[in-house]
Amino acid sequence: MAKIAIPDNPEYKPEIEAATKETPGSYAEFNPRFERLLENEAALKNAVNKLNRTATLAAGEASVAFSIEGVGEDDIIKFYAVDKQLEYNRIDVDKDAGQLTIFFDAQQTDTEIRMVVTNGIWSE
Repeated sequence: MAKIAIPDNPEYKPEIEAATKETPGSYAEFNPRFERLLENEAALKNAVNKLNRTATLAAGEASVAFSIEGVGEDDIIKFYAVDKQLEYNRIDVDKDAGQLTIFFDAQQTDTEIRMVVTNGIWSE
């Protein structure tokens, strides 16, 4: 197996030369195509899971805050209650403080809230 080094933050490049029946089967022909596929896979995984943060909404509390450091203007942010259905009342963003606060009705028990940030690519 070829030792192909994939960078930590590869760029997604949709152009890949297709292999055909006429393409020689040598490593010199196969490795560049395979490397591009591996880089694209890594780029997509990085985009889908750009940030994944969890915070606890403590029992009796009505809000939880997340740092928005690393969140870009075109990013998509989704929130989930880890163990149950939970709807938020509002979201406040303080760009100066680099913080996003989500407000809920006060909860009876501690609830884990997950913030997932993607680069405009979403996968359920």
